[in-house]
Amino acid sequence: MGTMTIVPETALRDLRRGPDAPATEAAPEREPGNGKKYSIWTIGCQMNESESAQVGAALELAGYRPAPAESEADVIVLNSCVVRNSAEQKVVGKLGALQRLKRANPDLKIALTGCMVTGQEAALTKRFPHVDLFFRPSAVERLTEIVPELAGVEDDLTELPHYYGAAEQQGQVTAFMPIIFGCNYVCSYCIIPYRRGKERSRPLLSVVGEGWMLAKRGVREITLLGQTVNAYGHDLPGTPDLADLLAEVDRVEGIERIRFLTSHPQKMTTKLIRAVADLPRVCEHINLPVQAGHDETLRRMRRNYTTDDYRRVIHEIRETIPNVTIATDIIVGFAGETEAQFRGRSICWANSNSTSSMSRCTRRARRRSPAAGTTTCRRRRSIGGTGRSSSCRRGSRRGRRRGSSAARTRCWSTARPRAAGGAARAATSSSSSTRPARNPTGSASW
Repeated sequence: MGTMTIVPETALRDLRRGPDAPATEAAPEREPGNGKKYSIWTIGCQMNESESAQVGAALELAGYRPAPAESEADVIVLNSCVVRNSAEQKVVGKLGALQRLKRANPDLKIALTGCMVTGQEAALTKRFPHVDLFFRPSAVERLTEIVPELAGVEDDLTELPHYYGAAEQQGQVTAFMPIIFGCNYVCSYCIIPYRRGKERSRPLLSVVGEGWMLAKRGVREITLLGQTVNAYGHDLPGTPDLADLLAEVDRVEGIERIRFLTSHPQKMTTKLIRAVADLPRVCEHINLPVQAGHDETLRRMRRNYTTDDYRRVIHEIRETIPNVTIATDIIVGFAGETEAQFRGRSICWANSNSTSSMSRCTRRARRRSPAAGTTTCRRRRSIGGTGRSSSCRRGSRRGRRRGSSAARTRCWSTARPRAAGGAARAATSSSSSTRPARNPTGSASW
């Protein structure tokens, strides 16, 4: 059975020795195909995308190959999301549709993972008896229950790097890389802490080693992921923080753009802001959700900061990183929010030059959410220095390819061609390690 040696320490030593140093290890060898195929269906956040890549990596090690169509697969894995009701209903519909394939092929193995599973295994088993396995997020080792070939894999599946994916994924220039799992905050509208657990940071050397291997594979842009990404490292020996990690990843030869999301205002430190300003490969873009523009609403959301606290952070970011672009999220119609609270502070805040782009969301009733509601994103608009409304972020891709509504910094690539399966890939930029000219207006968000 195939094996893969994970060598983050030696990888880090290689990158410190310089670009001309011989590589410690090029890439793991795959097990020759055993004739079996797999299919992975994913919905939800970038963390789900990354965890689906990890599932694919495990199946590749076991000798499985991607199926051209679900009807040809021996194993089908669904990665679910329940942050929005619409996403959960899509998962339910997909599970129902797979019953036909299961009847036609009783040997087909179906697995469900993601936030829909945690704590709901018994209810889901009763509701979807044709599903063979339910496993919580990141518990990829549970796949051995339906994929016996994984028992012969010598590597720890829970530590399987995300760079080792299907052959069709080779050559991608962008990659999502999780660095911290779970969340210690208990925002009243959010289900994530109950489904993904407490915060757990990956060792710094493991993350940097994976970045090194991604660069060897041709990746040029890495997005560091976490539900609260700027909480990284507080649970690790020596307590390295996100700024320390960014400094190490910035030294990886071949990586030209580094992003991170999503951040919490309480964890946006001066050291982190300074790192974004100083490190040449870290993009001048910060995603910092505010969620509401009224202190009473923020208190009931359990966000642990006030609007003035948020403004102080924004002011420090703009003072330290000239022409930075800042994206935020706002929940409109939060349970108990009055029209006066919304119009009294939120509208003024949104037009006050605080952020570069704003995602406005509405609330829909839902039984199981702690706040009896869930967010459904309606639209995102760009707000420049003058408070004018600019191009819609979800507008025509044709316009973005022309550059008319694309960011003029490295916030987002000016060209993002559509890849197979609907995934967006960023265009490869020049290999220069120097920071390109900053946006003279700071008003674009895409």
